Amino acid sequence: MKDILTVAIALVAALVGLRAAYLWLLASRVPIVPFWADEPNAIAPVDPHAYQISWTVAIMDAYNKGSALNARAARWTAVATLLAMLTTVVGAIPL
Repeated sequence: MKDILTVAIALVAALVGLRAAYLWLLASRVPIVPFWADEPNAIAPVDPHAYQISWTVAIMDAYNKGSALNARAARWTAVATLLAMLTTVVGAIPL
C-alpha cells in the first residue's frame, strides 16, 4: 500500500512539474506585438514618437503577460516540490 501511495504522489508531482514547465515555456514565447500590428486594416503611426511609444507599450504588455505566466509557473513549481518532498517522506516512513 505504501509503495502505491508513494508512486501515486510521485506521478502527481511529475504532472504538476510538467504543468509548471509548460507555463514557463509559454512565458518565454510571449510575442511583442504593437496594437496596430494585430488589426488587418490598421496603419502604423507615421509620427516617430507615436511609433516608438507603440512599441514601448507592446514591450510592457508582453512583459506583464510573461511575468504573470512566470508567477503561475512558480506556484506550480512550489506545489511540485512539496509533492516531491511528500513522496520522500512517505517513502521513508516505515509502515
